[in-house]
Amino acid sequence: TDSLDGPGVLRIQATDAAGNVSTLERSVVAQNRRPHLRVVNPVNSQRVHGTVGVQADAAGPGLADLVLLVGQNHEDLTVLKTVVAVSEAARLTFSWDTQAQPEGLALVEIRARDAHGAVLDRRTIFVVVDNQPPTLKDPVLAPPGFNPLQTVNNQQRIEATLTEPAVVTVEIRSADGATLIRSLRAPTFASA
Repeated sequence: TDSLDGPGVLRIQATDAAGNVSTLERSVVAQNRRPHLRVVNPVNSQRVHGTVGVQADAAGPGLADLVLLVGQNHEDLTVLKTVVAVSEAARLTFSWDTQAQPEGLALVEIRARDAHGAVLDRRTIFVVVDNQPPTLKDPVLAPPGFNPLQTVNNQQRIEATLTEPAVVTVEIRSADGATLIRSLRAPTFASA
């Protein structure tokens, strides 16, 4: 049978081989329905940097608060904010400074809890913290023996090693840097 939410009585009865009966009763509050929890931002697998707006909301029976936790794994989650529910509904908004988080994979977890701190529902979002710009290493002008003081034309090739995938823009400017002579934007290149 389906269980109902609300006050009730829990009854446990034990009968031994001789037919002796022992009964224990306790008043309980049953809670079988869960609040609906929704994370609006960030989304799963999103690359984040700088300050990120975290948004979540929940509503439903027994909801007492929403808790925002962030970490690199489930063992090192740190509470960043708690929002108390009003009339079994809560909205969490928080400006998360990702620069305080190590580069790479991070977990953003939102928990909906009851008045006793029991987790009624949770959502875990995996994001990639990326606050460091790509680094260009070893720029090379080709063909070999090319003198950069010579005239640059479409026959030269520029090669560089990237530390991560990036969109590359190459500009040719006047010697004083003030005048843009030519600009080329290349698609995303994978890192070497």
